Amino acid sequence: MSKTGRFYIRHEGRLFCVEPVSKYADRNADWDNGIKTTDLPNGGAIQPNDSVITDKHFKNIQMLKQGESPLSFIKNMVANS
Repeated sequence: MSKTGRFYIRHEGRLFCVEPVSKYADRNADWDNGIKTTDLPNGGAIQPNDSVITDKHFKNIQMLKQGESPLSFIKNMVANS
């Protein structure tokens, strides 16, 4: 997984790209608010304009609701196709 949270999943011979997208990506990224840097979570999000997921490179692009599991979504999508 990259520092932005982007990762790829291969499932049933298909490759999926997952990106957490947020217009607030990197907001306060340099602030630790008293939290030790080692305790901060890995990963993050990508600004919508910086996403590699575009109609030019991918088809059937889906935006999931906050908290929805991309792994479960992919598993269900493949099972129903």
